[in-house]
Amino acid sequence: MSGLPFTMSDFDKKSSGVGVEDKHHDAMMKRFIQRHNKALNNVQELCGKLPEHSEFFALWTLKSFNAFTFIQYFIAERGKIDELTITTYNMSRLVIGALMRLVDTGKIDKLTVFLSDAAKSLFPASYKMVQEESVMRSDKVSFHYAWNHSKVALAKIADDYFVLEGSGNFSENSRHEQYILTNNSELYEFRKNWIIDSIK
Repeated sequence: MSGLPFTMSDFDKKSSGVGVEDKHHDAMMKRFIQRHNKALNNVQELCGKLPEHSEFFALWTLKSFNAFTFIQYFIAERGKIDELTITTYNMSRLVIGALMRLVDTGKIDKLTVFLSDAAKSLFPASYKMVQEESVMRSDKVSFHYAWNHSKVALAKIADDYFVLEGSGNFSENSRHEQYILTNNSELYEFRKNWIIDSIK
């Protein structure tokens, strides 16, 4: 791996614009990042490497990490993500905060997230955080809501087009989950187009 997406020194610096964090939330964020940095070893053991063009991995996980760990894995292996598109039912505040840090530190150039309409009322704290954070980064970050239960992450990195599909959410309730991870530009564009059509 080329290096961890986060180090603890990142949290000793002044906040890079995440205005909703207080000391308690920042401490929770540190523990969250520490857990996911450790979980990167589990992804490395499971995958062995990132897929080559048109190669795919069928994966089964046992509570060891959630979908966000794959985002960190992409960055640890390749340094940064040019364009990240995520569609999922809901996203925890810790994942939202971690993604904002990745954007602020230049690890993600452009982020688009598509969530379920139901999350607005079921998870109001996350919804409020999404509104505040996306406004502060409107040139790089956009969040959208619709009747959605799909779970896909698309990561464009240079000439690679990674597609992650599976049962895992971007939250902290990972259970036994299944994923398909591939590197395929045609599937990437197919998924991206229907996501874009859904949020118009």
